[in-house]
Amino acid sequence: MVDYRSRWQAKRRRRSQLRAAVIVLVSLTTVGIWLATQRVVQGSCTQWTYAPFMGKRPHLAAQGEAVAVSSDDGSLRLLGLRDGRQLWPLPWVNAQALGPVTMDAYRVYVGGDDGHVRAFSRRTGGQIWEQETGGVIRARPHLSEGRLFVGSDNGYLYSFDAYSGALRWKLLLGSAIGAEVAVIDEVVVCGTVGARIYGISDKQERVVWEVQTAGAALGPALAVGQVAVLGCDDRNVYVVKASSGKLLHKIPTEGIVRHKPAVDDGTVYICTTGGEVYAFKKDRWALAWIAHLDCDISGGLAAGEDALFVGTSEGRVVELAKSDGKLRGNFSCKAPATVTADLVYLAGWLVVGLEDGRVEAFIR
Repeated sequence: MVDYRSRWQAKRRRRSQLRAAVIVLVSLTTVGIWLATQRVVQGSCTQWTYAPFMGKRPHLAAQGEAVAVSSDDGSLRLLGLRDGRQLWPLPWVNAQALGPVTMDAYRVYVGGDDGHVRAFSRRTGGQIWEQETGGVIRARPHLSEGRLFVGSDNGYLYSFDAYSGALRWKLLLGSAIGAEVAVIDEVVVCGTVGARIYGISDKQERVVWEVQTAGAALGPALAVGQVAVLGCDDRNVYVVKASSGKLLHKIPTEGIVRHKPAVDDGTVYICTTGGEVYAFKKDRWALAWIAHLDCDISGGLAAGEDALFVGTSEGRVVELAKSDGKLRGNFSCKAPATVTADLVYLAGWLVVGLEDGRVEAFIR
C-alpha cells in the first residue's frame, strides 16, 4: 500500500512538472512571437514632448529644421525639429481655434475659425499680413509658386499672393471646402462638401471642369504628374486628369479616405480611417499591396525613405515597409491618446500631434 501510494505521488509530481514545463514553453513561445511582430524600432522612444495646449488638438507642418504648430486653443508656435525648443520669443495667440498650418522657408501660413488667413515671419513670429474670408477655414492652405490657395466654409476658394497677401481672385463653388487643394500646371483641383470635384483655371479664374461624386469630397488632393488623386466619403478614390477633368480611375476602398495620399518612386500610397493602407502603381493604377491594421487610422500618412507611418486612435504610430506593406514596428507615445490628422516625417524625425494637446517627436 505504501509503495503504491509513493508511486502514485511520484507520478503526480512528474505530471505536474511536465504541465509546468509545457506552460513555460508555450508562454515563452507566445512572448517570442509577440516580440517579433511588435518589434519597436531601434531608437523609437520619445525624444521630446511639447505640451502647452491644455487638451486642445495641435496641427503640424515641418520644413527645414522647424515644426510649425497651430492649435485649437488659438495659438501658433514654431519649434526646433531636433529638440522641441520654442524658436519664437512668444506664441501668437488668437481668440478662436486655428486650423491646419503650412510653411515655406520664410513664412508660416494658417487659417482659423474666425475666417481669417494670416502669414507670419518664420524668423521672428511677427504677423506679416492678414486677410478675411467669409467662413471658417478648415482646409490646410496650399502653397504653389508664390500663390496661396485657401478654401472656406462659405463655399469660396481664395487665391492670395503669398508674399503680400493681396487677393488675386476668389471663386464661389457653392459648398464648403474642407480639404487641401492640389495645383497641376495652372489648374487648381478642389473637392467640396457638395460632392463635387472642380478644376479651376488659375489664369482664367473660372471653373473649367467638374466631376460629380457620390459623397463629400473631403480627402486632401495630391498632384501625381498630370493627374489629381483624392478620396471621397463614398469610399472611392478618384484619379482625375487635371487638364480635362477626365475621370481616369474610380478605385473602391474599404474605408473612408480623409488623409492626404503620398507618392514615391512610381507608387501612390493611400490610407483609410478604417485601418487599411493601399499601394498602387501609378502607371496603370494596379494594386501592389494592401495592409490591414487592427485599429483605426486617425493620423497620417507620412512617408520616409523606405517606410510609411500612420497614427492610430490607440496612441501609436505604425511603421510599414513601402515594398510590401508588412509591419516593421511601432512608435508608442508616452501616454495613450489619439494621434491627430497631422503626422510629419523629416530627416529621420517623426513628429506627431495628439488629441490631448501634446506634440511628441521620435527619431528613427
